[in-house]
Amino acid sequence: MRVLDLACGPGPVTAALAGRGALPVGLDFSPAMLTLARGGHPGLRFEEGDAEMLPFDDGSFDAVVSNFGIHHVSSPIRALGEAHRVLRPGGQVAFTAWTPPPENIAWRLLYDAISTHGDLAAANTPPPGGTLRQPEDLLRLLD
Repeated sequence: MRVLDLACGPGPVTAALAGRGALPVGLDFSPAMLTLARGGHPGLRFEEGDAEMLPFDDGSFDAVVSNFGIHHVSSPIRALGEAHRVLRPGGQVAFTAWTPPPENIAWRLLYDAISTHGDLAAANTPPPGGTLRQPEDLLRLLD
């Protein structure tokens, strides 16, 4: 099974896929992440590229996965459209996203600490999960 690991970061999912007998390709836009991936998982294929303009032919993969990567791209709809394009007929896409902030213990701990000991406005960051914060957001995206 050929599997694309979209926004692969340092490559743990790519390595897990290989460990299960798949032929994975990890893709990330960050050279620093790819350096970590290649150093930590020699022999696996990692490529630099844009999730919104995948450098692969139509129907190249049996599956596309993304582990907490879709919410990092500027246009998740475009990235998932590209994922669909590179899938063979009958292929599958699977991705993970952060749970909503009230249910996300890690984000709550971070934001509570910043609120208690610092200035939350100073971070001036988008909310956790970007525009994909509720189950309805994910369903809208998939539609």
